[in-house]
Amino acid sequence: PEDLNKIFVTLQGGTRLPELEDGPPCPYIVSSIGSQTHITRTLGPSTEPVWDMEVAEFNLPPVDVRRRTNLHLKLYHWVASQSQLLGEARVPINQLAGFTAKPQECSCSLLRPDGNPLRGKDLQKSEVHILVMITKGSGQAAPVSMYKGMQGSKLPPGGPPFA
Repeated sequence: PEDLNKIFVTLQGGTRLPELEDGPPCPYIVSSIGSQTHITRTLGPSTEPVWDMEVAEFNLPPVDVRRRTNLHLKLYHWVASQSQLLGEARVPINQLAGFTAKPQECSCSLLRPDGNPLRGKDLQKSEVHILVMITKGSGQAAPVSMYKGMQGSKLPPGGPPFA
């Protein structure tokens, strides 16, 4: 519906991220819709990162543009003052249209920059897990239900990916 114009995305975590030459990645995610961007905090080395309460709020484009619009998730590794793109996922906004009554879980398989699946331990596909809810926007904060079941970060936070 046209009156639904906000999308809240809770970046929960990732599973089966690949080990790198120097060990597990120090991951962070850049999520975006169009020119709107949210960057998570960088976590300590982990192949199973947990961001928990990182909520990104985006304004949705007009209804006629939504079917060509994606929620874009890019997973990076932060090391030695550099970012390395590990994988990305695109979720068409029109696939999320029914996520209005309460937050819905969504798992997104990641693709490497070459277009092949990003794979971790035992060659299983790497994924990012999110909660998504679309609402009427009136300057409100994220619905309390976006935080349901979340318990603070379980991994040590790193520095911000960009100075």
